Amino acid sequence: MPVKQELTAALKDAMLTKNNTKKNTVRMILSNIKNVEIDSGEELDDAAIMGVLQKQLKMRNDTIKDAKRIDRQDIIDEANKEIEIIKSFLPESMDPDELKRLLAEIVAEVGAESMRDMGKVMGVAIPKFAGKASNAEISAVVRELLS
Repeated sequence: MPVKQELTAALKDAMLTKNNTKKNTVRMILSNIKNVEIDSGEELDDAAIMGVLQKQLKMRNDTIKDAKRIDRQDIIDEANKEIEIIKSFLPESMDPDELKRLLAEIVAEVGAESMRDMGKVMGVAIPKFAGKASNAEISAVVRELLS
């Protein structure tokens, strides 16, 4: 089932079970997807939706960092609940060793030799690993491989 349909079904389920956290989180995700679709003028495929989900995950992690600085446990707890909901729509994260092996193949495939070639590698890797690894994880491994 496409991710967008999964999200819509999850929203209906959250509304029926009166799970406000899940309902609000899924609504926000669907709203962000709709905004990206309006901006781009076309419907997003599953890979692009994974990118939106990753961005939402990063925002929640940033919220947790900020909330820790001001010692707001209530915000941290709410963000953690939202993170779990978002993660339920993402595929399992890749094993770091497997990610490194696959990125090494991409480095060889594009003929990257130095940090100047990082853009080439990232251009191939990001769409390929959408939802399976964050851009930050991919970037860190590519930097390690090209150093």
